[in-house]
Amino acid sequence: MGCPVLALHGVFETILNEPVIDTAKSIGGRFSFQTDWNAGNFTGIGYYQGAIGNGQRSDAASAYIPSSIANRQNLDILLNTRVTQLIQTANVCGKPAFLGVKFGTNPSDLHTLTAQPRAIALAEWNATKTGRLVDANAVALGFLRLPEASPALRPYGDPSSGPLSAHIELLFAVSSHSACRIDPV
Repeated sequence: MGCPVLALHGVFETILNEPVIDTAKSIGGRFSFQTDWNAGNFTGIGYYQGAIGNGQRSDAASAYIPSSIANRQNLDILLNTRVTQLIQTANVCGKPAFLGVKFGTNPSDLHTLTAQPRAIALAEWNATKTGRLVDANAVALGFLRLPEASPALRPYGDPSSGPLSAHIELLFAVSSHSACRIDPV
């Protein structure tokens, strides 16, 4: 259903790249530098990685979905389906936010779906090549584990999928976005 694309890291140079990565390399331990997030150890600090091909960032569907994933019971892949309308569901910073869509295979067979903001951002990018998915604002990221004796783990135990999986995600980014109020409509 597609072909793999190259996972690049460190291609978006910012003033944070060098200090964050150099610090991870010098501190080590829980903060050790991670060169490959797909190598089986999902803890440490490393460059943000993305799927990039033909000059465009790719989502998983267009990059590569093996049949073992595509045939999962909890995943629907809709072919020959188009989003026909964005639905305003909130106001963010006083501006309309569109977190719902109408979609279908033809105008007489439309469905409504309230989606996560990322899905809507993808629809906006696909339609106009604009919006929040144009730039990767993440420079580096980190995944850390709490110590086994951490009081936070006592009441419920370790919720992670294993000893190489993280409890905490850190994102190092240069951003011009500000936190603002979200008002449902």
